[in-house]
Amino acid sequence: MPTDPLPPHGTPSSGSPGSPGSSGSSGGHTPEEIDALVVESRSAVNKLGVQALWRNVLGLRQWYFVGAANDPAEPEAIEPVVALVEGVPRLLAFTDEARAEAFAAKRAKEKGVEPVVLHMDVPDALDYGNSLIQARVAGYLFNSGAHAFQGSFEDVFNAWKRRREG
Repeated sequence: MPTDPLPPHGTPSSGSPGSPGSSGSSGGHTPEEIDALVVESRSAVNKLGVQALWRNVLGLRQWYFVGAANDPAEPEAIEPVVALVEGVPRLLAFTDEARAEAFAAKRAKEKGVEPVVLHMDVPDALDYGNSLIQARVAGYLFNSGAHAFQGSFEDVFNAWKRRREG
């Protein structure tokens, strides 16, 4: 599991995914709509904003990850990057491919490597996240920068289960 230090940009929302309920629509899936939901969810009194954010993120078809070789001796073995955010390891995920590509390009330039973007269907990404719990990775950090938000693997997985059962 490749680990990179990541300086905090903005103030990531650390709200729990809450109980997002079920959503039959595909609305709220554009980067701009996700950004607006992140801003709304940062209000301490806006529990519905947090639920709307997670409902939309969990409703995406795929999440995107910056990939890196875990072992330089095996450059073909690419895994998603875990970023250190204020000393806490988090799986770096993106809600859209363009953001993942931009971050991967910047990282690749700094490290002198080729940029790699991975994608996973949401259930696979949830399983992968849960597999990192024993490695003491705290959870997901989505969309680094001003519109970053985060959630523990357990909270995000439980919200996804509630969404499917709802």
